[in-house]
Amino acid sequence: MSETVRLLFWNTYCENSDSGRITSCLDALSPDVVVMCEATEGHLEAVARRYRHVVQARDYLQDGVLCHVAIAAQVPLSDISVVRHGEINKAPASWLARRMGWVEFLDTLAASLPALGFRVLCLHLSAGCGPMRRRRELEAAAEQISLEGPMVVAGDFNSFSEPWLAPILAAPLGYTWRDWGWRERSANDAWFAERGFTPAIDGITFPRFQLRMDQIYVRDVTLTTGGAVSELWGSDHRPVMITLST
Repeated sequence: MSETVRLLFWNTYCENSDSGRITSCLDALSPDVVVMCEATEGHLEAVARRYRHVVQARDYLQDGVLCHVAIAAQVPLSDISVVRHGEINKAPASWLARRMGWVEFLDTLAASLPALGFRVLCLHLSAGCGPMRRRRELEAAAEQISLEGPMVVAGDFNSFSEPWLAPILAAPLGYTWRDWGWRERSANDAWFAERGFTPAIDGITFPRFQLRMDQIYVRDVTLTTGGAVSELWGSDHRPVMITLST
């Protein structure tokens, strides 16, 4: 007998600390599994009131305040692993990152859900840099992602780089010559396809600039539905929901 699982990925936007909006989102969408980035301590407290099992790792410092990546579920989480991409004194990657006050650790967090039969990985790739640096961060998590078997990879990939934008982004983000020709979303899709994954959603996830920066990739699970939710619940990113049959 198959089981339907609702999985939410959401960049909650750490600059809005209102935990009530997190509860409102979870009440409205009723996900079985929650994957988050930019989660503040208050956000995580709201999640922990609804889910019995929550694991977290570092995301980044915003003006000295640490936020987190996290995975939550009602069923137990096991085989927890974390890939660290920077230490506490990591320097901002670019002029823009320094100006915005970003220190991006962006730990990659993974956990198995034996009761549901798949593994989940959460990542958040750097915003304040060129696409080749994000690719190196993705490669640093490749061993986690390349494990065989059913898996869901959910994240804010910050996949905004396109050749036509390079003249605008090169100076503030410190582009090298290799960054200029990068078509980041299609390059990410190809990278995951080599590892047996397919993208679960299309469309806009970052409405301010009409971009799809968030994505969920699935492998060896049956995807029933997937898409971005129109309501923002106080974030600058739309929540992304998929339904799986396991």
